[in-house]
Amino acid sequence: MTQKYPLPYGWMILLILGLIAYTLPWIIGAGASLTFGAFDLAEWASLHPTTRALSPILFTSFLLRMPLVCLAWISAFNAPPYPFKSASWWIYALLCLILVMLSTPPLEFLTIFRDDINYIQQANLTIVAMIGAGIGLSGIFKKYRVYFAIFAGIIGIITSIWGWMNGYALLADFQIYVSLGVGVIMTIAIFLVMCGYIWIQSKRRY
Repeated sequence: MTQKYPLPYGWMILLILGLIAYTLPWIIGAGASLTFGAFDLAEWASLHPTTRALSPILFTSFLLRMPLVCLAWISAFNAPPYPFKSASWWIYALLCLILVMLSTPPLEFLTIFRDDINYIQQANLTIVAMIGAGIGLSGIFKKYRVYFAIFAGIIGIITSIWGWMNGYALLADFQIYVSLGVGVIMTIAIFLVMCGYIWIQSKRRY
């Protein structure tokens, strides 16, 4: 017997705040052209010769893009574990679809830039986000869904911090004064709140 799941208004608010945090400045430079949100910092890092020379290639960009993938994962594993059977599940599925779409590379990847390393990374992360979201939304691993969701949040926190540190180091190599932006702080805080929210909700359900 399935239980009733309320519409996830609180979760939608957290996701909106998470996306806002992801686009807010993560690194603040001397001017607007040197102030980056996670999207822009990942793109800028993908052009840096150091990130293309080191192995794994474009690792900093990968770290900066992973929090968006983690938002899709944590949302999928927080969805009701009964696919298609509630309005709440459909809302979570829609939210996951939107998050996956935000990870996709530009349409040019399908036409003239199919060998571009940066776009290939984005495409691979899109696939990873889709697979994780699909597993979460499928309802399998019912006993462990809470732990998978919290683990996704922890990965989001780690990659946010690590990506910021690497991005900061790349800019510092140019002797540019940069400082910590509110975006990365807010992103980490959102993941922490999400993990706490999931844990509290799991105690209420069970």
